[in-house]
Amino acid sequence: MDKILYIIISTICLIACSPYDVRDHSKAPQSIPISYHNTNNGEKQIGYWWEEFADGDLNNIVDQALLQNFEVKQAWHRLRQAAAIINIDRSQLYPQVEVRTGGTYNRFEDSEDQGFGAFGGGFGGGGGGGAFAFNQERYFFNAGLSFEVDLWKRISSQVKASRLRYEAGKEDIKQTMLLLSATIVETWFTAQEQQAALHLLNNQIEVATTLLELTELRFGLGRGSAVDVLQQRQQLAALEGQIPGARSLLKTSLQQLAVLMGLPPGKLDVKTSGYLPELPPFPNVIDPKMLMYNRPDLRSIMLQLQAAEYEIAVAVADRLPRFVITPSYEWATTKISTFFHQEILNIIGNLTAPIFDGGRREEEVERRKAVVDEIANRLADTYLKALLEIENAFVQEKEQLKLMANIKQQIALAQKTLEESKSRYVNGLNDYLTVIVALQNLQNLQRQQIAQQRNLLLIRAQLYRAMGGNWLQNSLVNLQEEMK
Repeated sequence: MDKILYIIISTICLIACSPYDVRDHSKAPQSIPISYHNTNNGEKQIGYWWEEFADGDLNNIVDQALLQNFEVKQAWHRLRQAAAIINIDRSQLYPQVEVRTGGTYNRFEDSEDQGFGAFGGGFGGGGGGGAFAFNQERYFFNAGLSFEVDLWKRISSQVKASRLRYEAGKEDIKQTMLLLSATIVETWFTAQEQQAALHLLNNQIEVATTLLELTELRFGLGRGSAVDVLQQRQQLAALEGQIPGARSLLKTSLQQLAVLMGLPPGKLDVKTSGYLPELPPFPNVIDPKMLMYNRPDLRSIMLQLQAAEYEIAVAVADRLPRFVITPSYEWATTKISTFFHQEILNIIGNLTAPIFDGGRREEEVERRKAVVDEIANRLADTYLKALLEIENAFVQEKEQLKLMANIKQQIALAQKTLEESKSRYVNGLNDYLTVIVALQNLQNLQRQQIAQQRNLLLIRAQLYRAMGGNWLQNSLVNLQEEMK
């Protein structure tokens, strides 16, 4: 008996290995470029990237949203589900123990003699007629155990896959936080842009109102025409017509910020000043290889890819025999007083091997291999798009700075043109239309300058987001404390 047990254990130890050689996908692909095509690097190391804009209200909004946003909370609870799946899969590595206890009571009666009396009076009857009855009792207590020997590492491979998906879930939370911070910054600068535009429009309306009063005065003195008055009134009305759109976008942006912070629309207690900061110093951009580890979306895909590799091992092992041991121990009796006097020990070992399943298991292996190939291509595609985002940010910021310089130059020229047009109009050298055109050009450039400053800041924000960052780990820890 000991020799047989030794042979069984030795055999199990020898064959307890995975029939599939799991590939390692934890390293970055070899085709990663050494440097970026558009080289533009700085020295400043970036932490919480939105703090680079030096806006206290923005910092408070982002900090609160990272803890209170409902999409972030959804991602957190998906992580809890992934943690539970690990424990569910890991439980298969341990014996499953069950106990059963119960009893039965049977009573048999027959009002007519069926000849049972011939067997003696123990059944309640004699040798002749009369009623027949007897009672039967049985009590039992059973302890059973079921344990699958993980011959081909099927269960352990599934556990490893679950753990990797759990880690990928952490990266998904970080990616949600990263996108949330970018959305908040974009929405906040949109609100600030509209507030600045409203300030500018109000100033322009004051100027237009003053000019209208002057043209009406000149018309009353006979030094101007009715056309001049109508043109100025039209210019004033055009400015006033832009107020509702700017005010609407400002209010909707603030309402969106409230929802991003986990608040009802309109409950955000913050006032916009119209402040659009100057562009921060250019950051130290991580090299392309580190980008694979700095962006949570790329790390998540890498972990999912490794998990899918282990799931191939699970599918391959599922095609091979399973060995399940099911020992049980039972106490049974017909009387409570002798409950532990009768014992039954059963030890059963089942070796189950699939013979024919219509090709289901084989196709499952092929399906999971295709999943690995799909995720590998998704990783390559996402990585290329990440490189594209950074390269585009380099180009866009460079060209946007040129545009801002050009707009500044145009504003200076437009101001001189307006002054000259006013002077010539006062001296009767040209009509008022020239003044209107010069004024409209200047005011349009001033509004364009505000909009393009916002675009410049958003381009920088896109670069910060494209680089990912280690700050996400700290934010995840803070969220974990908040969700306890």
